[in-house]
Amino acid sequence: RKSKVGQAVPWRQLLTSGPVWAFVVSLTCGNWGFYMLLTCLPTFMKDVLGYKLIDNGLYSALPYLLFGLLAPLNGVLADYVRKRWLSTTTTRKIFALAGLTLPPVFLILASYSKSPVEAVVYLALTGGAISPAVSGVSVNPLDIAPEYAGIVMGLANTAATIPGIVAPLVTDTMTTLPDQPMSDEVKAETLRLLWRNVFFVSAEISLFGAFFFAMFSSGKVQPWAGGQKETSNHHMPQTLSEDDA
Repeated sequence: RKSKVGQAVPWRQLLTSGPVWAFVVSLTCGNWGFYMLLTCLPTFMKDVLGYKLIDNGLYSALPYLLFGLLAPLNGVLADYVRKRWLSTTTTRKIFALAGLTLPPVFLILASYSKSPVEAVVYLALTGGAISPAVSGVSVNPLDIAPEYAGIVMGLANTAATIPGIVAPLVTDTMTTLPDQPMSDEVKAETLRLLWRNVFFVSAEISLFGAFFFAMFSSGKVQPWAGGQKETSNHHMPQTLSEDDA
C-alpha cells in the first residue's frame, strides 16, 4: 500500500468513524479503573485494609506487576488466535471484552473481601485481568487506520488521560467521611462502604466501554484509511450508525 505521507488527513471521515469512537470510548473507560487504582489504591490499602507504608507499597504494586507479566503473553495469544482461527475483528472484541469485563468482577469481589489478604489477591487479579485489553483495544488503531494510527491514538489518548485527573478527584469526594463523631468501628465500616461505591462506579464505567467496543469496533482497515482494496467484498462501518461486517 502506498504511503499517505503528505496527503491531507480525512478528518471528517475519521471523526465520524464508528470504529474510531469505539476505540476512544473503550480506552477512556478502561483507563478510569486503571488510573483509579494507580492513584488511589495505596489509600485504600491504608484506610480500609490497614496496611502500613512498607507493606502498602509492595501490595499496591502487585496489580501492575501481574499486568506487566500477562500483557505480552496476551499479545502472543491474540496473534496466534487471529492467524489460526478467528478474524481480527472477532479477536479484538474477545480480548477487549475480557480486559474490560473481568477487572470489574475482581474489583467488586475485593470490596466484599472478608480479610485483607483476600482483598489483595482480588486486586492483584484485577490488574492482571486488565492485560487482555492491550491486545483488544490498545492496538486497534493499527487495524482500522494504519496510515493514521498515530493521529487516532493521539486523539484517543487525549480523552483517555482525563480519567487520570477526574478519577482521583471523584474517589476523594466519594470516600470523604461525614463531619461527625463516630467510633473506630463505625468509621472503618463506613470507609469500606464508601470504597465499595467507588469500585462499583469504576466497574460500571468499564462495562460501558466493553459494550461500546463490542457494538462499534472493527479489525478491518477502514475505507477512508485506504482499506478499499483489502475489503472490497465487505461492507465496512464508517459511522456510528453503520454495523460492522
